Amino acid sequence: MRPIMLSPESGICEFHYYDCDGTFIGKSDGERPDPSLFNNAHYVFDRKNELLKNQDLLRGMKKRLAALRQKLIRISVHDVENLMAANHELHELQDKIDRMESGLPPAGRGYGPCTANIQFIQ
Repeated sequence: MRPIMLSPESGICEFHYYDCDGTFIGKSDGERPDPSLFNNAHYVFDRKNELLKNQDLLRGMKKRLAALRQKLIRISVHDVENLMAANHELHELQDKIDRMESGLPPAGRGYGPCTANIQFIQ
C-alpha cells in the first residue's frame, strides 16, 4: 500500500515555534515540523493551534513516568492484575512522551487537515 494525497495542499501544514517566554522564534511549512526549530522551541503549534510540543507538559509527564516506574517496582509479582495495569499505563505514557518529543501528534491523531485526506490504495 502507498499513501495517495487527494489534494496537493493537504500534505502541507504550517508550524509555529516559541521559546520558553512565549516569544515567536520561527515558522515552517511541511508535512512535519522542522527538526532544527522543533528542537530549539519550548512550544510548537500547528496551524489549527493544536499544541505539538510543550516542555512544561513534558516535564510533568516525565515526573509522572518516574513515579509510575517506582510504583511498578513496589507491586508484588503475585499481584499480576495490578502489575499488568501499571505496566500498560507506563507504556502509554512513555509513548506519549516519545511522540511529543519527536514532534508527532498523539496516537490516533494526524496533523489536522494535513493527514485527513490520505487514502491508502494497493
